[in-house]
Amino acid sequence: INMKMKFGNLSTDLVKSYFSMTKKNMAISMGSPEDAEKLKAQQGAMVMQMMGQVAQSKPTLTLSISPLKHSLGELTAQADFSLPSMMTPVGKAVVSVLNIDDMIAKIKGAGFVPEAQFEKTAQWIKSMFVVDDAGKGTLTFEMKQDQPGTGFLNGKPVKM
Repeated sequence: INMKMKFGNLSTDLVKSYFSMTKKNMAISMGSPEDAEKLKAQQGAMVMQMMGQVAQSKPTLTLSISPLKHSLGELTAQADFSLPSMMTPVGKAVVSVLNIDDMIAKIKGAGFVPEAQFEKTAQWIKSMFVVDDAGKGTLTFEMKQDQPGTGFLNGKPVKM
């Protein structure tokens, strides 16, 4: 697998908040019941502090897989997401299967889906991808800042 992952806009304060919360959560699970109760009482404030740091940092995530070779076929994936405001991620992910018909044939041959249900499954898989003349299937998922709570699968709205 040739995979690259990058986190951006992670402020020092955000990273410190994350590690502080992780350290306290470990202490809760490993400490005495009395210490655990004291630390649990602090969790809400720690979460709020970390959320404030996320809001200030506006973190980003980029992920790229090219190619992923699997017994069912070969695919590539690219995703770019950001969090420009709390709870409203924005971005786009694209997954491409280099030969969708070949992948479907391999799924059938592997027996992952009962024969009686296979045709429906194959149609569902094809409906999730935009297939070009060469047989390459592409699935695109987007989240837009001006339409929170709605994702877009191949340009069509999907309620989240």
